[in-house]
Amino acid sequence: MRIFGLPVIGILVAAIVVFFIGFVWYGLLFDQLWMQGYNLTEADYEGNSPWWMAGGFVISIAIAKAIAFVLKWNDWPDMGRAVYMAGMLGLVLGGAIAGYGYVWMPDHNLTLFLIDWGHMIITWAAAAVVLTLLKKV
Repeated sequence: MRIFGLPVIGILVAAIVVFFIGFVWYGLLFDQLWMQGYNLTEADYEGNSPWWMAGGFVISIAIAKAIAFVLKWNDWPDMGRAVYMAGMLGLVLGGAIAGYGYVWMPDHNLTLFLIDWGHMIITWAAAAVVLTLLKKV
């Protein structure tokens, strides 16, 4: 099934991959650094509604859909080109987005900036892999 010429199944699978990478990135690899950077503790998350996780998945869908549009606008390039394009978007656009936190937060935390920026580069490139594999589904 396609909507606006985009593979719906590919977008959903890419969103799952983006969401899972986010879990590994922020929940396992950089959880302590990220929480310390924002002065958060596990207790700060107690009682937090699980609906916020659903909101995170909606953001993952938006990311996958945006990468799909970029790939479609470029005539669905081959895998190498697709990953390169999404990686470059992560490098340039992701850096600009992550830069807001770095610039506007009072402590200008370079570690948080690099964690968030790296996450964008990796997840956007991973979305391109999935979307390229499933572009015809």
